[in-house]
Amino acid sequence: MKTFFASSFLILFLQIFATAQDTEFKVSEAGITDFIVVAVDSVSAKDQYKKCIEWIGKTYKNPNEVIKSKIDSTSIRIEGASDGLVHASGVSYLTRYQVEISFREGRYKFDILSIETYSAQTGWSELPIGGSLEGYYKNGELKKVWSFWNDIPPYFNDLSSSLKTYILNTGNSEEDKW
Repeated sequence: MKTFFASSFLILFLQIFATAQDTEFKVSEAGITDFIVVAVDSVSAKDQYKKCIEWIGKTYKNPNEVIKSKIDSTSIRIEGASDGLVHASGVSYLTRYQVEISFREGRYKFDILSIETYSAQTGWSELPIGGSLEGYYKNGELKKVWSFWNDIPPYFNDLSSSLKTYILNTGNSEEDKW
């Protein structure tokens, strides 16, 4: 009887934990959400991986330079860049980022590994995405000079959403059939 209750508790705990994962990036005093898990129901890890490679080819200008590592059907690490993602005090900075996308049956994990900005004076500087942003806040809101933090989650949410749309819709539209 104890074994039954222990097993039931474990199953309930795992179901709660699985549904408690973030599905979009957010910013708070604790930093940017570490990673998100996106459901792509009934798409195998292998198919997600293949479609992700295709998506990178259609999304980035130099896909072979963007892909930093691949583990067949398991994960892909990419390095992208954006001009204007980070801006402070009227200055726009070239920004580069690394993201790792890991695949499991019916879902993928989209993990921001690093974000760096470039300045001619200092070179590349890493933003503290995984750490506390306490010093950036005043009265519970981001200080004006650091307001660019609010632009970062939507950028990566859009990137992940674009990938999800590609995974779920490729091969299903009239455009793909010729």
